[in-house]
Amino acid sequence: MRPTPGGSRAREMGLAGLHEAGEITPRDVDVVSVAFGQISYEGVDALLRRRDGDTEPLVEDFEAAVRRVVRRINECQHHDGGSTSIRELASDHCLLEVGGPCVHCPQIIYTMGVVAEAIRCLWPGDEQVEFTGTRFEEKTERPPGAQLTMAMVMRGFSLTFAQIDVALRQGPVNDERLEELAGRSHLLAELRAGR
Repeated sequence: MRPTPGGSRAREMGLAGLHEAGEITPRDVDVVSVAFGQISYEGVDALLRRRDGDTEPLVEDFEAAVRRVVRRINECQHHDGGSTSIRELASDHCLLEVGGPCVHCPQIIYTMGVVAEAIRCLWPGDEQVEFTGTRFEEKTERPPGAQLTMAMVMRGFSLTFAQIDVALRQGPVNDERLEELAGRSHLLAELRAGR
């Protein structure tokens, strides 16, 4: 189902409908959250348009997209002392460095993919997005306090796309609203700790 010109496919179908149609996953919601700093129908529509071939940039340039996404992912990584920093940034590539407990956490592979796709959501070029700093040979479990993915939150709290749709009808969902939606914040802390 495609919306009428100027319409919102995400708003018309809802996240639940888009998920049922195979158009979005919990990972896509993570991409939107990292790209835009919140979950919103507008952000989901931007991601869908990008996938449909839209090449209109949503920021002034590639460098702005990188800076915005790195700032946002660091807000997510603060729970476990992890970080992502810009080691090199030019108009045609960036090299991002992973730090803290993230360097050997198996979840960083997922996070790197989300970061790269969030940059592409904002800036549709073919610039290279590369990462350094990982040390996977130091295999460890996900550290206590690790950032949670949308899939983990949905699974841990039996949260559905339909419930997120209800919240989105009241406005964008930022981290605090997601915590309210998922339940008491101490439950999120327990999930982060792996209990």
